[in-house]
Amino acid sequence: MNCIGVTAVTRDHHGTPENGFRISIGGGMGWKAYVGQDLFGFVPEDAIREYCRAIALLYRDHGDRFNRTTSRLKVVVARLGIDRCREIVLENLQNEQKEFRNSIAEPVTDIGAPYPARPLTEEDPVGSDGTVTVRIIVPKGELGSPTLLRIAELSEIYGNQRINTDNRQNLSLHGVAPGQVAVLKAEIHQLGFVTDGFFGLTDMVTCVGTTYCPKAVTTTRRSSIS
Repeated sequence: MNCIGVTAVTRDHHGTPENGFRISIGGGMGWKAYVGQDLFGFVPEDAIREYCRAIALLYRDHGDRFNRTTSRLKVVVARLGIDRCREIVLENLQNEQKEFRNSIAEPVTDIGAPYPARPLTEEDPVGSDGTVTVRIIVPKGELGSPTLLRIAELSEIYGNQRINTDNRQNLSLHGVAPGQVAVLKAEIHQLGFVTDGFFGLTDMVTCVGTTYCPKAVTTTRRSSIS
């Protein structure tokens, strides 16, 4: 459903595991839904930024800048076809003298470790280093600067000195010691936020509506659960 979808994969390269990414482009929702199509089955992990830039240049040169109804990469892919889009992306890489010969257009078999159907849906995920991720549900994705500053302080006290955002308009603090989780959650609750209930009805992703989106036709955020 995204303009660019990047999925981590590991392939068998002459008997040696090689990490990289599968790239799909041209997905989208809205007035007409499009399913993203596979652009490359495998791209080396150290080249993913160059490939994403080349895809952005594809839209820059072939996208519609005038009609906002069709100003999406999905329309470019539907009009040109995925094969032609792939050719243009490779041309963009070549024009900028970037390495592109190690990519594979066809699907590859992923030999990496299996992952659950819905990763990170459990409460307080524990990383491979034994530390915990504590998540903060932000109603409507909105919060004031004093609150954000306090969350930054909490990350410095209990976490890895960073604030992470996600596509559910929420925040998370990583690197929390297991013994500090309860204390950190109590601090977050004092700010008026909850830390449990992700992926449920209390954690709805809000359409920005006319507040921020030029395509919107209504003030959706006023109707959202707070």
